[in-house]
Amino acid sequence: SFATFYAGLNVMEAKSNSEILEMLQSHVRKSKEKIITGFGASPYSVSDGHLVRRTELDRVCPDKPVFIVKYDGHACVINTALLNKIRDKIKGLRGFHEDTGEMNQEAFFAVSDYVTNSVSPLHLIKNMQKAADYMASVGIGMIHSVSGVGFSHDLDVDMERYFGAGLKNGMQYRVFFQTMDTEKVIKRGLT
Repeated sequence: SFATFYAGLNVMEAKSNSEILEMLQSHVRKSKEKIITGFGASPYSVSDGHLVRRTELDRVCPDKPVFIVKYDGHACVINTALLNKIRDKIKGLRGFHEDTGEMNQEAFFAVSDYVTNSVSPLHLIKNMQKAADYMASVGIGMIHSVSGVGFSHDLDVDMERYFGAGLKNGMQYRVFFQTMDTEKVIKRGLT
């Protein structure tokens, strides 16, 4: 998740939703991504006192799907372009708020899975390398990754295992499989 968010738009420093929208507009102009991702939105750090809303995202980016994750990584706001792609999959889930575009609980995880599945494995590996290099540059020497959500055949778990084994910067990498299926964990030697 960090690798995907780190490669996207960081809105943590924004002081208002209008500032987030300006940042988004600038990012959209230079991004070639199919889905625009952002991270760090918070109702507590902006003067508006609420998360940026779906209709506001639509004004800035009506044609490309937008996925802005809340600072805690457990909720998001999406625009109408993304909502239209997944509405039928999420409209009956807890945490679905079509009016604001905010997704919590099961709706958030369903949206997150959809977005994760849209990232090519090669692009993900590049993002993971950039994220690991960044973490090493600020003194982080070990990554504990919790994976197993969103990729078919649990590809993310295997990619991370091989990626971690190939790091040459001294970074230690541990993968924790987020599953209740212990056979999957044992099969990969992650016990």
